[in-house]
Amino acid sequence: MVAGLLARPLLEKLATIIVRRKQMLSKEGQKVFDARYAGRDENGNINETFEQAVDRLVSSVYDDKHQLYKDTRDAILNLELVPSTPIWANIGKDDRPWQPGACFVLDIEDSLEDMYRALSDTAMIFKSGGGVGHNFSSIRPKGSLVMSTKGKASGVVELIKLYDASSNMVMQGGVRRGASMGILNVDHPEIMEFIRC
Repeated sequence: MVAGLLARPLLEKLATIIVRRKQMLSKEGQKVFDARYAGRDENGNINETFEQAVDRLVSSVYDDKHQLYKDTRDAILNLELVPSTPIWANIGKDDRPWQPGACFVLDIEDSLEDMYRALSDTAMIFKSGGGVGHNFSSIRPKGSLVMSTKGKASGVVELIKLYDASSNMVMQGGVRRGASMGILNVDHPEIMEFIRC
């Protein structure tokens, strides 16, 4: 009855809008998905559509008979819910770690061993798709005496440069440069150099 009251061009326009709403990704969105998140075969060729990736994610969490499966699937397909990079990159893939976290905070103690342990841990977090924040406040300032070698400490800013270089080397989840945040307490002797670097 309602269809008889509406002109054909208006019905076609409404149908186009409905179809467009069901279209899952824009062209640009598809490019980003293909470049960063789509599953790939052993030769690096894309072997997963957006819809297949959504099914991979949702089926990793819910049984397909569960109402939350359908609700979550629909929300992602309609871009009402957009999972983070580590979720797209890792969840439901046999060759990846089950690591859905996007943000981590690591402590760094004032020893060479701990500085490099934290750097190694940071690289592994980047590899699995996460970003990392560091508080460098416990690191002794530049020029301080290092008792074990009787040398002088390189300081916070030099250490941050090392961490930044590592961020450039390791891609987050294989899709983008590692993301780091560094903080330094305001009472640290190198605070002004830290702010300027």
